[in-house]
Amino acid sequence: MDRKLLSNIYLFRDFSEAELEQVADIAELRRVGANTELFREGQRADSLLIIQFGSVQIAQAGDNNTVNLATLGSGAHFGEMSFLADEPRSATAQTLEDSQIVVISYERLHQVLGAHPATAVKFYRALAVFLAGRLRATSHDLNFARNRQRH
Repeated sequence: MDRKLLSNIYLFRDFSEAELEQVADIAELRRVGANTELFREGQRADSLLIIQFGSVQIAQAGDNNTVNLATLGSGAHFGEMSFLADEPRSATAQTLEDSQIVVISYERLHQVLGAHPATAVKFYRALAVFLAGRLRATSHDLNFARNRQRH
């Protein structure tokens, strides 16, 4: 696994070379064809994923339809919510084109972070800031939609 890719990912941007090497050692690169389901909503979660090349659609089943939550491209990561909450997947992820996906096992990541508390602090702080930004954007989108319904 290429440390350079990891250093460009928000979650790992403050990591030292040695810390990046520890994560690179547990990461696995998978080549995946277009329209391949990476995981399904409600499924047991076991890994954090990073798109090295390609694109992934994140969707959730609605009452009578599927709601597309996001389209992610190269450099994006996903699967971090289940890492924190130890809950099933909250959405389905499917590739939109031939893609290269970096897979980091939750179990192995927990081992690395548990053995290196300073690294864990960097990771969890970056994750908290990232998720706060995502929550802020979602709140903005909901407020915008609510205001549109009123007018």
